Amino acid sequence: APPLHTQVRRALAGALSPRAIAEMEVGLVELVHRQIAELARKAREHLQAVVDANPGSTMAEEARSLLNSL
Repeated sequence: APPLHTQVRRALAGALSPRAIAEMEVGLVELVHRQIAELARKAREHLQAVVDANPGSTMAEEARSLLNSL
């Protein structure tokens, strides 16, 4: 039998061909955009919680500044 890496390479060759990658691109870009949007939403929630829990503090001011930049 051929070495394991040869078997794996053969098994993945079709899935990783330029055509296959091109066909996945739109879905992958959409997935990444959704993930980034979710990360930004969670960051805003976290920063707002910092502001709410520490009113008037330097940490709250920094968090507010970051919130304004999102």
